[in-house]
Parts: sequence; structure tokens; C-alpha cells
Amino acid sequence: MRPQKVNADSILKLIHLTMLSGTLAFFAVVYFLFVGRETGTESEVLRWVWFGVAVAAVFGAGFLRGRIGGQSTEEEVRTTGILIWALAEGAALIGLVSTIVTGEPMPALGATLIGVFLMVHHRPSQLG
Repeated sequence: MRPQKVNADSILKLIHLTMLSGTLAFFAVVYFLFVGRETGTESEVLRWVWFGVAVAAVFGAGFLRGRIGGQSTEEEVRTTGILIWALAEGAALIGLVSTIVTGEPMPALGATLIGVFLMVHHRPSQLG
């Protein structure tokens, strides 16, 4: 049996969907298992860390998106998209870990909303 040739755009959509659904699934687990749990950990520093990472992800995504121009190849556009999604997923991950450590819901909720917003705003059909 001959292997099928797979379209690069469908692979990009699959990567995007996987990263987005993984972030949402991790949010659900963290929210239901760790929110409200007493940890005794000081949360002020972590609150600023996740906020800083989230802001950096937004600006980083804007910077990377600005690098996509008329001269960019399809491969460069796809790579830039994956980098933007990785920034969004990283911001969500930092917020979710902050919630695991502190038990506060705000880092998980805020960081996940920012991460999902970035992933939806920079979806594969909007990159090129």
C-alpha cells in the first residue's frame, strides 16, 4: 500500500488544534483539581511572573506576526505560526503552574484566556 501524500496545511491545522485542545484540557484539570486548595505559598511573585510572561507572549506574537510579509515563503509563515502558538501555550502553562503552586484561580484563568486568544487570533487561516 502506497502512503498518502499529506498536505502541509492540514498538518499545520492539526498542530494548531492539538496545541489549543491540550491547553484547554490542562486548564480543566488544573481548575478542578487545584483551585481553592490551601498551599501556604506566597503568590505575589508568581502573579507578576505569569503576568509578565503573558504580556511578553502578546508582544512576541505581534512581533513575529509583523515579520510575515509579502516576501515570506510558505515555510516561513508556517514556522512563524508554530512559534506564535508555542508562545501562547507557554504563557498558559506558566499561569496554570502558578495556580497549581498557589491554589489561586486567577493565574490559570487569565493566562489560559490570553493563550487561547492568541491561538484563535493567529489560527492557520489567518497567517498567510
